[in-house]
Amino acid sequence: MKTHLMVLTAVMAMHLTVHAAEKFQPATLPYRALCQMAQLDFSDTTGITNSNVSFKVRSKNPEVKLEDIAIYIDSRSGRIPLQISTNGIMVLPVSPQLAEENPNVIANQPQGSMTMKVTIAVGGKLPDSLMQNDQGMIRYSGLFVAEQMKRGMLHDLTEIKKHYGEPSGLDNPVVVHLQMKEEVKASAVTIHAQAGDIHITATTPGNFVMRYDPKLMSEDPWVQITPPQKWSIKTRIIDTDAEQTPAGDSLKATPDE
Repeated sequence: MKTHLMVLTAVMAMHLTVHAAEKFQPATLPYRALCQMAQLDFSDTTGITNSNVSFKVRSKNPEVKLEDIAIYIDSRSGRIPLQISTNGIMVLPVSPQLAEENPNVIANQPQGSMTMKVTIAVGGKLPDSLMQNDQGMIRYSGLFVAEQMKRGMLHDLTEIKKHYGEPSGLDNPVVVHLQMKEEVKASAVTIHAQAGDIHITATTPGNFVMRYDPKLMSEDPWVQITPPQKWSIKTRIIDTDAEQTPAGDSLKATPDE
């Protein structure tokens, strides 16, 4: 548990809905908002640094193929086409000049028909105050540091909030996946809450899922992971349209007396 790795995923709609009676209007986002996201730095608030930011685009219309999608920056000096890989990853050039101009990023698809999944892979060592490695203990806030990052993203993405409202994906639940790196006879995840221990039920042997709970975040209890070593910890914001409540989510269970 020395290194905390996570994948923080948010889904943004490229503009809102379009009514059938309206003329065709392309899906758009302001360049500055995407530029801000590409350069987000969480090291000051969490001690964790992002190592990769990727933008994955797709159409909500299953009949629209990836090769049918074209996206460009509508700069004053001319259109700047954005490259989209075969798996839908869009490459965004980061430019101070473009950030100052803040042109629209435009797709050749209708408003409301596109989604952009922004995935931020981050890693770093959590502060010693949040961990007791020899006992397999980690503070709840250490597991759910992505919640702090999420709030920072909402604060920084001023252009999206101003033009289109907050990205809906950032309102979705933060989920932590804890998985043993190798098979063991017994594994357990226990939250030592003030009201009593909360035992997280395994989805499969050695695999546990926890959802963010604001009350537990305020309390910030110790979470004990047994055995204390050889765990993989990944965090993400789930897409509620695509994924239901994870099996094994037992935070609503009655704590031990």
